[in-house]
Amino acid sequence: MSASLLATIPWAPDGPLPRSSEPVNLSSARRPGPELERFAETWTRTLPDGAICLSAGGVVLRSDHRQPVALGPEPGWRLIDAIGSADDTWTIAELVPGPPDVVRLRRIAPDGATLWREDTVAGRPEAPQELLTDGTGTVWVATAEALATLDPETGARSTVQPLTGAHRFMNGRARVGYATLETERLWHTLDARTGERQTMTIAADAAWGLDLPLGIDAEDRPYGNRYGVLVRFGADGRPEWELAVAQAIAAGDEVWVQHDGTMAPLTPGGQPVTPTLPADGPPRQWRLVGRRPEGTLVLHGMGGGEAGILATVDPYGATLETVTAEPDVWMRWPDLQTPRGPAVTDAGEIDLATRTPEGLQLIRLTPPRE
Repeated sequence: MSASLLATIPWAPDGPLPRSSEPVNLSSARRPGPELERFAETWTRTLPDGAICLSAGGVVLRSDHRQPVALGPEPGWRLIDAIGSADDTWTIAELVPGPPDVVRLRRIAPDGATLWREDTVAGRPEAPQELLTDGTGTVWVATAEALATLDPETGARSTVQPLTGAHRFMNGRARVGYATLETERLWHTLDARTGERQTMTIAADAAWGLDLPLGIDAEDRPYGNRYGVLVRFGADGRPEWELAVAQAIAAGDEVWVQHDGTMAPLTPGGQPVTPTLPADGPPRQWRLVGRRPEGTLVLHGMGGGEAGILATVDPYGATLETVTAEPDVWMRWPDLQTPRGPAVTDAGEIDLATRTPEGLQLIRLTPPRE
């Protein structure tokens, strides 16, 4: 198991990524004092070849090009899906408010000009739900009932296969994977070119691992997020690999993850740390937020709806000091976004996004092959 920092995309105005904030909801009761805020989530999607598309504040960009394209959204607008091509053109599916609300499919030039567009009334069976690609530049459109190829020059759609389910993903072999729930959880694969179909039954005691699916690799293996546990399923429908990730941060040349009560560097020979944390005061939930150059870890403890405390822990797990956390603690330290798909490469790597004061860290986990 290994991990690496692919890139840190800086926030504007120093970089291309717009930054905004959102309230931190700690409880249903309003706490006294200033409202706690965190960086708003940045939308990300991984392409089969490993490129990552991002969107925030009405701007889209690819992590490997970093050429932002403004979408010019209006109030009530919502991005549904986006695929950035190697030539810096974009195919966008977006919800545009009405009446009537429409799902707009359009292709955008590198300078932001719309090359073509097609509107479908939202909620109709033919309205686009997802955009899929095999990473070669070909784009497919998934609707509630069918899979269609998309002509990049005109926007014309040609239905190629019937399709059901939700949260559809495509790998570099143009194999579409998706889950359905009938009397049991099933994982389906569909060859977009030949129409060949296969179905796998997911083990009943592991079915919730696909409640939030993350994607499909080149071997057609599905991946999911089971409430903070990343899962890869094998051909028998059972988990063959999993990793609990409550936090992931890049510090220097290392990527550290938090799982259960342990903090571990995902490097060969890296030594995990199980901290002994303060037990006084209200019960606290702890999250790893930093690693200092001298090797100490910083953990943030939340409890009672307050900003909490920061604890400095040595490499052996002993707490060296604690201080009251600043009211804007969520804006000062790294914060992992909820892993969502598409987040899986053909090679079976899983991409995570962590918000930091400097920008968005893109972290790639590489699970063992078998």
